[in-house]
Amino acid sequence: AGGLSLGHVLREVEGGLAILTPYGNIDEANFWTFQEMLRDLTGKGIARILVDLEKVDYLASSTLGVIASTAGDLFSRGGCFFFFNAGEGVRKILSMTRLDEKLKCYDTRIEAVAASENPTVVKGFILD
Repeated sequence: AGGLSLGHVLREVEGGLAILTPYGNIDEANFWTFQEMLRDLTGKGIARILVDLEKVDYLASSTLGVIASTAGDLFSRGGCFFFFNAGEGVRKILSMTRLDEKLKCYDTRIEAVAASENPTVVKGFILD
């Protein structure tokens, strides 16, 4: 898979929920693009962000830092940041970095959307 650019991310925004579907690797060469996209969404008041990782093969450590920072901000405001559809390679990266202990990765879009709408689930994921 190639690098990521804004043209390679499908964005669905409805109400306070954004679902992002990136294609390819999110690495050092392009994580700034991903970071700017997240900042744009949170700046517009989006409180719930879900990322479909099915088409992502690799997440760089710099990307994970951006994700952790954004997630912490969203959770502190009563929002959420969840993943879904992660392949085995990306799940390994999340596990090795222990980010999977802080951010839930759901198997399906339906599960992730349902969790994002459940205040009890959202409240359970506070980054320290």
